[in-house]
Amino acid sequence: MNSILFIAPHEEIASIAKKALIEMNLSIPLIVAKNKIAVNIAKQSESTSIIISRGGTVRDLKKYTNKIIVDIGISLTNILKSIEKLHLAGCKNIAIISNNNIIEPESSIINIHQTSVKICPYSNDEDVSKLLKIYYLKILMELLVILSLLNLPKNIILKTVYILNLILSL
Repeated sequence: MNSILFIAPHEEIASIAKKALIEMNLSIPLIVAKNKIAVNIAKQSESTSIIISRGGTVRDLKKYTNKIIVDIGISLTNILKSIEKLHLAGCKNIAIISNNNIIEPESSIINIHQTSVKICPYSNDEDVSKLLKIYYLKILMELLVILSLLNLPKNIILKTVYILNLILSL
């Protein structure tokens, strides 16, 4: 029985954690689960007193369990490297949508070399779909303007809108 459990919210974090545990020669159970599922697992794991996790899963574990929760934060360098990759790929509008315990709790817009970076924190998981829909609509409007400027036939523009709506409904 272990008193420490690592709950990775997704496979990428689990993979990094596995490598770190091997390098440090530690034997800590690691599972992939997030939010409500992670909370249920934590509650069932009576021998666990300390849980290591990240993001919204940390928020939920702190709120719904009486375990000691260790939060693995994200560094500013991680965020800036991601912005840099997108900028170098030609993206001019970037949105960082993350739990407000990972990024600052206030929405803001930062302009860096003709690239607009929107900071979009959320406090509960239902907010994510709302934020994505807002940004989808903004992208759709920009796309429609571009397609109109290209003088494309109206049926191509309508088909593009239809396809984007299908993607949004997935």
